[in-house]
Amino acid sequence: MKILVNFVAFSCLFVTLASAACTKTLKCVDCNKFEICVGNSTTTSSCPSSQRYCTTGVADDFCSSTLESGNTACNSVTKNFQCTRPGYFPSPYNCSEYFECFYYPVEESNIELIFFKKTCNEKYYYNSKQKMCVKQTSAAQCTSVSCTTSNLGFFPYKADTQYYHFCAEDIASNDVLMFRCDDGETFTAESGCRFHCPAIGRYAHEDVTKYYECTAAGVNNYTIGKCWSGVFDKVTKKCNFVY
Repeated sequence: MKILVNFVAFSCLFVTLASAACTKTLKCVDCNKFEICVGNSTTTSSCPSSQRYCTTGVADDFCSSTLESGNTACNSVTKNFQCTRPGYFPSPYNCSEYFECFYYPVEESNIELIFFKKTCNEKYYYNSKQKMCVKQTSAAQCTSVSCTTSNLGFFPYKADTQYYHFCAEDIASNDVLMFRCDDGETFTAESGCRFHCPAIGRYAHEDVTKYYECTAAGVNNYTIGKCWSGVFDKVTKKCNFVY
C-alpha cells in the first residue's frame, strides 16, 4: 500500500510539474513556428502562409498576417521557395543550392507543383546555364538575391537572365519569387521575356508550328513566322509540310 501511495504521489507531482512548464498552450518558438503544449506533451507546427508571423499574445501566442513591432525573431525570417513552373531553378538565397520543380499527384483528380531542394558539394555552386554544379573559383560566381526597397517588382537574375525574380512590397517577408523564361529567351525589366537571337537566321520556337526569323543578333531583332501546314524543323530551318 505504501508503495502504491508513493507511486500515486510521484505521478501527481510529475503531472503538476509538466503542467507548470506549459506557461501557454500555444507559444511561438521562432518567427513562423509555434509550439502547442497540452499536459506533458508538446507538438510543433508552422503558421499558414496567409498568417505567416507568430505573434506574442497575452494568454496565448497566435499567427498573424502582419509583422509584430519589435519582433526580433523575424529579423531573419525563414526564407521559403515557391515553384512557378516545372524545371530547374537556382536558389536566390544560396548559390550552392538549386530546386527541381515538378507536378506531383496529391489526389486522384488533383496535382500540385512541388520541389526537391538539392545541394552541391562543398566549394561548388549551381550553374543554371550548364544546369549542373560547377567548382567555384571566384566569389563573383556566387549570386544571391535580397529584397530591398530598391528592387521591388520584377528584375533579371544577374547570373543568368533566362531567369528573373520578383520582390513584393512586403519586404519583411524576405521571400524571393523566381521565374524562368522559355529556352532561348532572356528577361529585361522593360520587355519581359524576349527571344535572344544568336545571329541572323531562323530558330525554333516553343510552339513547334512557329519559328523566330532573326534579322540580327540581339533581343528585339526578330519576327515570329508560322508554319501553316506542318512543323518547323530546327535542323533544316524549314517547315516540314504535312499532307
